[in-house]
Amino acid sequence: MRKKTKKILISDQERLHHDAGAILGLDPVVSGIRKSSSFGFDPVMRGFKYDQLNIVVNGLQSANAACPNRMDPPTSQVALNRIREVEILKGPHALRYGIGLGGTINYIQEAPNFTSFPGIYGRISSMFETNGDVWRNDARVGFQGSKYDIGILGSYSAGNDYLDGDGNPIPANFKRGTIGLYADFLATQKDLVQF
Repeated sequence: MRKKTKKILISDQERLHHDAGAILGLDPVVSGIRKSSSFGFDPVMRGFKYDQLNIVVNGLQSANAACPNRMDPPTSQVALNRIREVEILKGPHALRYGIGLGGTINYIQEAPNFTSFPGIYGRISSMFETNGDVWRNDARVGFQGSKYDIGILGSYSAGNDYLDGDGNPIPANFKRGTIGLYADFLATQKDLVQF
């Protein structure tokens, strides 16, 4: 691994986050601009932000556009259900994903799991946080065989306002849900088709 490259491995507990920008705080290289108490963490690396950073999801450059006050930054739209790790490339030297003056944040997807015997697999996770009564839920079910891995995934999070250390209420009420389908087909031993 190069000195200027860092990786954050995503655990099942971290997949419960409803904002992929929030998990970037696990690495001290990345800080964030908070637009609300519970959603919309816009990443900042070494003072660079917004379109100075290159946000990549599974090898594809994402749009950097957001509403004028950036209440929905691009990282908040990444579904963490199938993300394996986050690669952080500091500086403009990493041009393999295009120009990112401040750096590149690459969300890397899990590899499909092909098996010689057809089967069904799944995962369900839930977490409750007492301060703000936050429920976080994540589920995934899939069908796999020697040439396919097909499934459906979803998440739902909801929370209320919470109290700070002095007992003052912080407005942080939110509800967020995602649902998605995925399909991976092994066309040949070297060709993978993904939807």
